[in-house]
Amino acid sequence: MPLETKGAFIIMKVLVYILFAGLTVTSALLISTANDYHGPMDFSCKDNSTLRHIFSHHANSREDRVWSLGCYTGIEMVYDCQWTGYVNDYDRPFDFQCPGDDFINGLRSIHDHGPKDRRWAFQCCKMRGRIRRDCEDTGFLNDYDGDLNYTTTKTNQLFHGWISIHNNGHEDRIFDFEVCDYVQDGTTGILVCFLVAVLSVTSAFLVSTVNDYDQPMDFSCEGNSTLRHISSHHNNHHEDRVWSMGCYTGIAPVYDCQWTGYVNDFDDPFDFECPGDEFINGVKSYHDNGHEDRRWAFQCCKMLGRIRQHCEDTGFLNHYDDALTYTSNQDNKNIRGWISIHDNGHEDRIFDFQVCEYVEGESST
Repeated sequence: MPLETKGAFIIMKVLVYILFAGLTVTSALLISTANDYHGPMDFSCKDNSTLRHIFSHHANSREDRVWSLGCYTGIEMVYDCQWTGYVNDYDRPFDFQCPGDDFINGLRSIHDHGPKDRRWAFQCCKMRGRIRRDCEDTGFLNDYDGDLNYTTTKTNQLFHGWISIHNNGHEDRIFDFEVCDYVQDGTTGILVCFLVAVLSVTSAFLVSTVNDYDQPMDFSCEGNSTLRHISSHHNNHHEDRVWSMGCYTGIAPVYDCQWTGYVNDFDDPFDFECPGDEFINGVKSYHDNGHEDRRWAFQCCKMLGRIRQHCEDTGFLNHYDDALTYTSNQDNKNIRGWISIHDNGHEDRIFDFQVCEYVEGESST
């Protein structure tokens, strides 16, 4: 075994001993090494245990990672586990979430020597009598070529989403997780079924990666869904961002959607708001390698029987060259305004959104 490989496994063994030293019976944890360099991974937690610990180490000589995954004794019965297909192509970013109240409880992955990258698939499971609440984003937890080490802080806090971006220079990925509390729904029998059905409709969420570096973007939420999640990552080599956008099922019919022209020139700031009671439900953009910047256009839509109230500014959500992530925290809160400032030194932008609650009422427009 190469010295670097031995070092990685020694690190993992030490980590196992440290974790076991502080464990009690009620928080029993089993850590398993899930793959070898370049080898496939096929791992899932068994017997009602849940995935709550993730560690990985990158080897530059292999341009791959070894992973250790930890399963804690679960708080309720785990059932109806389903595997996805592979959610990404080699070298491409992905932003995955389990549907509804499901959580990630298993991982599959295959490595390819050509692109020096992995494709990923996930096992999504349900937990009896539990629904997800208070979801939060961890932010990117590792640097390229750096170790990743994360354990959820509560027995009922599980992984619901997994974001990753590949860099061809480092031949490595960075990782960002969405974790949620899984709480008792407080109902039984037919009422449980009814509430789960309602929740799956009202919180249905589809995240899409909407562009590649230096490439155009043309995205809008379809049907009556509304744009409520935005994330992006900057790459210094390309001096551009990849973007992911998420559409939730809307609370009322969406109609009369209109596209603006481009609201900015290259390198210039902009401060855009949809008119009246409209909200942003789509984004277009194209990149110029000379300016290393983008121009932006927006789709503004109306919502039947809803008017805007209680608007607030998020403040700038990222630093230059850093990741951005935002999700509105109410099903009636949508994005109305978009502010951005470009910096020629960093060749990047910072972003600030205006979000408003859309409440019942008749629009005057």
